[in-house]
Amino acid sequence: MNYINLTPHTVVVEYGESETIHFEPSGSVARVEMELKEVSTDGKIKIFRKEIKGVTGIPEPEPETRYIVSSMVFDATDRKDVVAPNTNNATRNEKGFIISVPGFITK
Repeated sequence: MNYINLTPHTVVVEYGESETIHFEPSGSVARVEMELKEVSTDGKIKIFRKEIKGVTGIPEPEPETRYIVSSMVFDATDRKDVVAPNTNNATRNEKGFIISVPGFITK
């Protein structure tokens, strides 16, 4: 299987005892197109509703290829060829930043 990373970050996946695979950014980033509509004001603070308009930046499907996308993009598309890093049980550094994940989530 070929994986293409459509996030702006290196994705590190742990496997085995202490082995990792690094998926470097491809240079293209998949994004969610959205529109924000103001729905009310709570005193001085405006409240908006997010309306998802679609997803951009994912190439056409290719045989034996999966596209690594953010969880936001993953949730906004029905494509079966996208995966998102499984951030549940991720390994984090002392500041709480993710340094590796145990695998991917699929549709």
